[in-house]
Amino acid sequence: MQVLRKALKDGAFLSDLDAQDIETILDQSLQSMVERGLLDDQKKDLVFNAIMDRERIISTAIGHAVAVPHAYLDELDAPLVIYFG
Repeated sequence: MQVLRKALKDGAFLSDLDAQDIETILDQSLQSMVERGLLDDQKKDLVFNAIMDRERIISTAIGHAVAVPHAYLDELDAPLVIYFG
């Protein structure tokens, strides 16, 4: 719960994405995290590829336009959370 609370405090909620596919949504979301200092720019591609690899194995879509794309990376020091709608 603390991770979610911190994400909201850090402004990790995006409501103005101009995207129609997961790749663009993910890219814009990660770029926002870089700009906010939540993600090192050098790790952006690593995170993007890990999430997309996970999506290729099995989709994280729940239904009704809801999905929880995620991946586990030893290269990150702490969990990263971003919401978008």
